[in-house]
Formats: sequence, structure tokens, C-alpha cells
Amino acid sequence: MVIDCHLHTTRYSPCSNLSPYEACSISHKRGLDSIVITEHQIQWNKKEIKELQRDFPGIKIYSGLEVTLREGIDLVIITKNLGLNIPFMISFNELLELKEFDIQNSFVFVAHLFRWNKELSHEIEGIFPHIHGIEMNSINILLSGHKKDPEGRFLPKDLPLYKRVQKKWNLRPMFNTDSHNSLVAGSIANNIKTTHIPDDEEELVSVLKKNIPLEFQHSNILKDILNRF
Repeated sequence: MVIDCHLHTTRYSPCSNLSPYEACSISHKRGLDSIVITEHQIQWNKKEIKELQRDFPGIKIYSGLEVTLREGIDLVIITKNLGLNIPFMISFNELLELKEFDIQNSFVFVAHLFRWNKELSHEIEGIFPHIHGIEMNSINILLSGHKKDPEGRFLPKDLPLYKRVQKKWNLRPMFNTDSHNSLVAGSIANNIKTTHIPDDEEELVSVLKKNIPLEFQHSNILKDILNRF
């Protein structure tokens, strides 16, 4: 299964220029089997996902959300579809106290951790034992600085920092577009060995917790994007 677990659309993310239809059609054309729509603070509800899924039977669509914490980091949450709407700048402890959110039955990873700051506070480090993964690559990570490996794939300039956190807290490595526009959609994803595409968010959580993804990357697409910026 090739899946992008972090992207934003114009439905609920004002910062995005990527329509839901573009997110699905472009990701599918670029070889993805599934996507998780992760709007800022808001989770698409079941009805909305079902309506979009009806128009795109070739790609499985899930609903998650990205939450900005008071501690200064962003968490992507994949959980049972409850149409969550979580306050902006909530603290991690307040997030855990929400009755509608159960972290034990969710998959939570930190997004673009070193995008703005290379130092981690003790408060931020205290969150890592409670979450499941760390985003190791995305377009916004690459825009903060990048290099190429011998195979021509694009890697973050700060990859050693990401690897240090990933290994220290035994976090699942995650690879996503963090797409906000059609240029980026489908260019980076997680390649996960599965017997079938999960039926819903709950089953996806189980798959993500049991498997270590490899990176799927369209280096030629990323080259064009990075040259533009």
C-alpha cells in the first residue's frame, strides 16, 4: 500500500490551494493507493468522506487532522472518524483529556519537527513517549534545506536530527507530501506491506502501528518543485 498520510485541501484548510478532487485524482495518477486528508484542526466526517470516495473508487480516502499544540509542534492524528474539531494551540495534556479523543486507539505522529527550530524543549521531548511516529520527509521539510542521496532521491538537510529523535524514542518513520497544492500531491508517500487496503481509519491505525514504512518518492517531480522555490 502506498499512502500519503498528511495533506491539506481547500475544504477546511485556508492555507491550501489543493481541492479535494485534485488531491485524489493527482495522487492516484502518481501511483498512490490511498490518502489521509488531514485538515488543520478539523477532521472530515464520515458523510463527507463517503461522498468524495464515491467519485474516486480507485483510491482509498481516509480522514485525519493536523493539530497545532501550544508547546510549538504539530501532530497529525489518524483515528476513528468522529468528525473531530480540536481547538488551535491546545496543550498536549488538554488534548489527552478530550473525551472524544483516545490516543491509545489512534496513530499520532509529529510533523516537520525541525522546520522552524533545531532545538527541542523538555516540554516537547516529554510528548514523544506518548506518540507513535515522526515525519522524516515532506515537501515542507525539504524546503527547509535538502540534499541528494547516491540514488538521486531528495533527503532533508536536517536528516540526522530527525533520525536522532526517531531512534531515541523508537518512533515510526513517516513520509508524506504535506501537500497544499497540486504540484506536490502524490510526490512523497509511505510504502507499507499489507495484504489489503484497510477498510477504515481504525484498521489503518492498526496497520501503521504494526509496520515500518519505506519511502515512496517521485524525485523528478520534487526536483521541479524545489527548483521553483
